Amino acid sequence: IAAVLLGKHPDWSSTQVRSAIVNKADSSAVRGVNGANPLFIGNGAASMTRALAAKVALNPVSTSFGAIPVGNGNTWTRSISVTYLNGASGTLTCDATGAGFGCTVNGNVITVTYAPRAAGPGANPGKLEVKLNGETAATSVLCAWGK
Repeated sequence: IAAVLLGKHPDWSSTQVRSAIVNKADSSAVRGVNGANPLFIGNGAASMTRALAAKVALNPVSTSFGAIPVGNGNTWTRSISVTYLNGASGTLTCDATGAGFGCTVNGNVITVTYAPRAAGPGANPGKLEVKLNGETAATSVLCAWGK
């Protein structure tokens, strides 16, 4: 898929190619696997058709907050830069799902926040959905590990 993308878009960076493949993967193709937990299935099955039609690239393609102490009241942040692909333009919005995750958009930067859940330690997966002009343009895996 990467070779085809580079053949079609030689001006795309390696980060943009990776994002088109990862962030446009088809999660419906692996819905029944481990309850669709993104820590097991990532964003889903790679799709050349979806990758070729990518409208935005995310950098990084997924966001990890690492091991975070639970219940201390702090909020952690990570920034994701967005570049437009295939001549796309418009208004970006985001939605974060998963316990404790949130997001905001400022220009071409998405800020993802994580406020640890009050419950015990363990994996806490989530998903970031990036919309361009109201339509899903990319999805990204979020994760934090409570300690």
